[in-house]
Amino acid sequence: MTHFPIRPFPAIRCSIRPATLLRAQISADSTSRISSDETSTAQLLLGGAKATSIASAVWKGIVRPGDTVVDATCGNGIDTLLLARLVSPGSLLGRVYGFDIQKEALERTSLLLEQHLTPEQRNRVELFHHCHSKMGEVLKDVRARLVVYNLGYLPHGDKELITRAPTTIQSLHCSLDLLQPGGLVSVICYVGHPGGQEEYEAVKEFASLLPPSEWICTHLEQLHRPLAPHLILLAKKVTQSTLEKVENDCSSFS
Repeated sequence: MTHFPIRPFPAIRCSIRPATLLRAQISADSTSRISSDETSTAQLLLGGAKATSIASAVWKGIVRPGDTVVDATCGNGIDTLLLARLVSPGSLLGRVYGFDIQKEALERTSLLLEQHLTPEQRNRVELFHHCHSKMGEVLKDVRARLVVYNLGYLPHGDKELITRAPTTIQSLHCSLDLLQPGGLVSVICYVGHPGGQEEYEAVKEFASLLPPSEWICTHLEQLHRPLAPHLILLAKKVTQSTLEKVENDCSSFS
């Protein structure tokens, strides 16, 4: 499937702010998002919601209008559609990059987007007929707030075509490079199909080896349902060195 070329982003104006103000901004943003979403997330947990529903609730607490996000496994396009609505709810338009190795998946995704998005929103979504392991090559200069994975096979598709541990781990390395401080990588792993358990174990090991000084890695599973999907979240910390780098970058625009 032919993909749209990546259009350059407009120039960004940046004013210099002290690290204390930057930290306060981050803290305020985080507090407001958490306070508005913690109740609904708790209700999802107590109600036995699926991993996909819990993941979506987490995304809503992370993504802001105008953000850039990546759907590494478009599938039927449900996640891609939600992400497009989150980053482009009104006049402030963000951007969504979507990947899938199956042409059928991209066709389903494109149809869903055209049915439910405005033309302006749809134009901010670019779909790529590539394996997610190629993400780093395609999105060289992109910095994303969120990267999401819904692993396994295409629902209502060929169950023999599945995501596999080697390319998924390669893609996760790319995601860490793309992710901006304060961003999140969300991975839903399925263990009920051949190859799924091995892929899940590889993702879990990958997350467990990330340095805790830079990452917060969490794992949600239903202990009494061994074949239920697993949700693994990799959150990139905002460190003092990050704040200093932002100030230095901003000063170059002054």
